[in-house]
Amino acid sequence: MYQGESDVEEIVSKLPRSASIAGHGRKDSFLSKPKSQQMTLKGMIKGTRNMLGRYVGKWFYDKRIPFDAANSPYFDLWSVQSRESGPG
Repeated sequence: MYQGESDVEEIVSKLPRSASIAGHGRKDSFLSKPKSQQMTLKGMIKGTRNMLGRYVGKWFYDKRIPFDAANSPYFDLWSVQSRESGPG
């Protein structure tokens, strides 16, 4: 730690949270960012369902399976069984 570093830390600690950068009127994005909120269970499920849908769609496309194959009663049985069996 060099000699002037402690002076800088002391000055920075006294600055208000909305202090501008170099006096240009721009606010420091780190200081003015709103606190992130914890994701809700509903949001996590929605995000997971969206990702799963994309992965299944990409798999259908990659293996050249017609998308209307998802309308088959066998596809529904497969999806129910895969959910019930869980990972592994």
